[in-house]
Amino acid sequence: MGYTGVMQQAITATLPPDDLAALDRVCRDQGVSRLDAVESALRWYIEREGDLPSVDEPADEIEP
Repeated sequence: MGYTGVMQQAITATLPPDDLAALDRVCRDQGVSRLDAVESALRWYIEREGDLPSVDEPADEIEP
């Protein structure tokens, strides 16, 4: 994955152990890397929602 001709920038994220285990399970089941899974999920979310939730909006108040 990745876009050609676009400068990439690294990010760092910390996940709770349960979320990391779920991510690893999905990656193993689908035969993809963590990077590919997270990139795909982020793109899917942005395409579906049109934008990311506001950082001021608590996660438990975001509509599914």
